[in-house]
Amino acid sequence: MQRRVAIACVFVLLIVPYLSTLVPTTGERGRGEQKDLLIDSFSNGERTITLNLTESKYYSTKAKFSIPNNSTIHNATFRITAFPNERGSYPKWIKLDVGDDGTSDWMFRGRGYGSFGNQTVFSDDTKEKFVQLSSPGWDTSVKFYLPRNATIDSATMTVEGRRNIISVTRRWSSYTWGPYEPFSGSYYNAMRFQTVFPRSAINRAGYIDKIYFNVVSFPSTTPRYNNFKVYLANTTKSSLSSTFSSNYHGNLVLVYSVSSFRPTNQNGWIPIDIDDIFYFNNTENLLVEIRWSGDNGQNIRMGFGYGSPNRPTVYASSTTATSGSTTTYKYNFKIDFLGEFPHNAVVDFGNDGVKELTVPGKFNTTHVFDLKDTLINLLNNPPDLKKDDYGNDLVPVVINLSSDTQGAFLLRDLRVYYSYIATVDKVDNGRLVNVIRSLVPSWPNEGTTIIPINVTIGGAGKIWLGDVKIAITLPNYPPEFRPIPSNFTLYEDTS
Repeated sequence: MQRRVAIACVFVLLIVPYLSTLVPTTGERGRGEQKDLLIDSFSNGERTITLNLTESKYYSTKAKFSIPNNSTIHNATFRITAFPNERGSYPKWIKLDVGDDGTSDWMFRGRGYGSFGNQTVFSDDTKEKFVQLSSPGWDTSVKFYLPRNATIDSATMTVEGRRNIISVTRRWSSYTWGPYEPFSGSYYNAMRFQTVFPRSAINRAGYIDKIYFNVVSFPSTTPRYNNFKVYLANTTKSSLSSTFSSNYHGNLVLVYSVSSFRPTNQNGWIPIDIDDIFYFNNTENLLVEIRWSGDNGQNIRMGFGYGSPNRPTVYASSTTATSGSTTTYKYNFKIDFLGEFPHNAVVDFGNDGVKELTVPGKFNTTHVFDLKDTLINLLNNPPDLKKDDYGNDLVPVVINLSSDTQGAFLLRDLRVYYSYIATVDKVDNGRLVNVIRSLVPSWPNEGTTIIPINVTIGGAGKIWLGDVKIAITLPNYPPEFRPIPSNFTLYEDTS
């Protein structure tokens, strides 16, 4: 009996250390219990991170989240804003890739968004808007966007009264073949060229703003014509003489002169933006003379028709030629005439009935507007909102332009400096919390997952990240047991 007791005592003494390990280890953090936690900083312990990005170093993954594996993630947000760098540059757009896996999750980017913190473009991404009224009335097509919760620091824009443009177009034919003159660079090293645009095809008097030649074939290499000049004159001639000086009365008016002319093909037309000094009287025909010397050997095939029996064109291969060869070619053309200035013009920023500008009589002046108070009021009471997929509410600032006559307005130099802090919650895949959940492994993985945030911008500027709020419940790992070793042996004390 004493020997059995002794054996039992020895067994107990040997097994107790192992039996004690069958009880969950309560001293280890997170085992056997759940704990709610709010992560409010990045993985390096900082609550905010500022990135100074450049055009050559336009992205960063410095900002990271540290999330315990097997956590229950309830919610996740953080905030982002932008500042100018030392040179005053603002990021043109911002894109975030949470997890740095090549998938874009959040962005401040789109047509008309402009730079973050500095709005300089209209809703179509242009920096100037030329608005024409072809008759008395109003126009509300121009607008720009601002974030609804923006704080306006300063805001200005320039508005000019301009003449509207009245276009006259005449195509004599739709031939796919056409002459090269006056743009025959591979055949001639210089050119003197005259052609007539008939009054009957124009039928409008006024100052000419642009003339256009029609193109049927344009070379892949951009043509260049040196010492390029354009002259205009009123003429009674319908058929030109081979003697240049006999084809007009009075003096030729020089309306365009550049050292190097590089024509562009704009929807089948070559525009020449001449000085607005020539008045076409609409009682005679219009004579157009072109001269150039020196080129890069390129030809442009021109749209034309036949003017027989008249000979509406004459040309020679020298700018100083007094006579040349006449042809029956009459060229397709377009002319932009200057119309009227607006009269009794009104400008209403925000289209809210408040007239920021009223100009009695002719509006042919320039005004610079301070829009700060107007925009503050508009953002506080937005008439409309444009909501994007990332939680950014943009307010369209509509500009109402009106005139009692036809006329035009030039809007330019828009500069709105603002502060705006965006909340990153809505993302391409729904919500940020879902993205983080997909990146954090569950049981049986223990440890911590580091989630980088790839911040990419256009241009250059500073990015601020902060106000992290990730609500989680720490993992409730199963109790940890230490098994009895397989080589455990109980020896009987026979002494």
